[in-house]
Amino acid sequence: MQVPAEWEEYVAEQVKSGRFASAAEVIADALGLQRDDYRKLQTLRREVQKGLDDIEAGRISHATADDIIARVKQRKKSA
Repeated sequence: MQVPAEWEEYVAEQVKSGRFASAAEVIADALGLQRDDYRKLQTLRREVQKGLDDIEAGRISHATADDIIARVKQRKKSA
């Protein structure tokens, strides 16, 4: 695999710093972070779509954040 020179330098710096034992570890860590970010993005997209679907179906609330906080506080007092 070929990478730009600046990436090669970065990988070498990470290994030299002692943070990683090898270039393969640096790459594996970077790919793991990218995979995690991708999964989070996919989850966010699904949740946004659910919200859009709810709006389209008329399942919306006109409550403000203050209204919701007040309801939560009231429930805690009643519990």
